[in-house]
Amino acid sequence: MKKRHMSGTRPVPELRDQRTLESLLARHYAAQKKYDRRRREADSPRERELAGLLYEENRYAYLQAYRQLYGSSPFVEVTEDGR
Repeated sequence: MKKRHMSGTRPVPELRDQRTLESLLARHYAAQKKYDRRRREADSPRERELAGLLYEENRYAYLQAYRQLYGSSPFVEVTEDGR
């Protein structure tokens, strides 16, 4: 078995990780809006409950991605390009 040297591996750039987290955050936000709309427009109580559960599950994932990207700071400065 061939040994791998650490000098041959490159670390993943932080910028790429940040963009991945930003896109993940955006997807979770869009999904939250979708599940909230489904919850409001649901015809049956079962559909309303399912949409509510999906909303809460997605909200938890959204908050995790938010904390990973921005930390626990409640204030996030928006740059000129809207990020």
